Amino acid sequence: MFYCRVAVPVDFREAVVLRELEGLSYKEISEVSVHIINLFIWPLESGRNTATESFTKDGYNVSHWERDGFAFWAVSDVNVEDLRAFAGLEMQQS
Repeated sequence: MFYCRVAVPVDFREAVVLRELEGLSYKEISEVSVHIINLFIWPLESGRNTATESFTKDGYNVSHWERDGFAFWAVSDVNVEDLRAFAGLEMQQS
């Protein structure tokens, strides 16, 4: 498992607080207000950086990019523009 520190935008903080501090399940969180963005991170052999590519699979929007030797996959039911905005914010992290 890898630890990733990402500055979470204000719009997304509610989900983090409800999940990590309040212990709500993802189903319970979805019932009260917000959409969840799952961020998966895999190490890569190369250290290349790529632009974000987005697509829809099984009703979920997916954004994929590579940065600093890691592959990132963000998956959510939020609209594709919001998911790209999230990816852009994460890509700004160093």
